[in-house]
Amino acid sequence: MRKTVLLIGAMLAALSTTAFAGGKRHITLHINNQTAYDFTNGNAKHKQVHVDTVQTTVKKGRTGLVKFHFDEDSFSDVMMNVTYLVATGNGEEVELKYHIDTSGSACKIVTPPDLEGNYNDCHDIDVHYDFANK
Repeated sequence: MRKTVLLIGAMLAALSTTAFAGGKRHITLHINNQTAYDFTNGNAKHKQVHVDTVQTTVKKGRTGLVKFHFDEDSFSDVMMNVTYLVATGNGEEVELKYHIDTSGSACKIVTPPDLEGNYNDCHDIDVHYDFANK
């Protein structure tokens, strides 16, 4: 009985050490706006994420930042969606998506038909989303 209690205690101690060892993962999304339009009304929707900053306007020819972090060891499903209105006057939006779960990271861009978007390695801590006119 005593060996069982000691073994269970040792396993619980190991698990608690593991749970606090990893710390936080910091991610920065870089929004490179090379379009003919400003991006305005930046809005972030997120899950399991602590948002540090969301730049509400990204002027044409400029780069904006969205910074956030999450606990590496305790997340189950991390999601960050950032939308901007494209200042064309017709209500179009660009959307950047960052998602990570147990199978890894995934990124996606949604743009109006007259714009195009690309991103670099989604596994990087600095993900660059590039927008341009078609």
